[in-house]
Amino acid sequence: METCCSRFMDEFDVVSINMAKNQLLALNVQKLSGQCGKLMCCLKFEDEAYKELRQGLPKLNAQVEYEGNTYRVTSMNVISKQAKLENRESVQFITLDELITKAKVKKVEQNQPKKGAE
Repeated sequence: METCCSRFMDEFDVVSINMAKNQLLALNVQKLSGQCGKLMCCLKFEDEAYKELRQGLPKLNAQVEYEGNTYRVTSMNVISKQAKLENRESVQFITLDELITKAKVKKVEQNQPKKGAE
């Protein structure tokens, strides 16, 4: 079976696991590997587009203030332009535009003691 890296690519560009992280993919190397055993070439081709789409968005697990409540950003889909915010009381699904314009990222204080440390 011919693979894309042997069929039409003259040079094989480096593909890193960071590209999968940038695309918010599960970091399962078996699922991210092509038939050739290397990380999928498409990760490299799509990387710049995902960088642009994620520009200005908070990181996953960031705490945000939205409509007077504190939430954690638990998932984002830059293709469908949706974000999922969660706290103990509720789950909110909002657009990425709302996440950018209405939600404020909360700064985590660096000097907070770790849980269990006293």
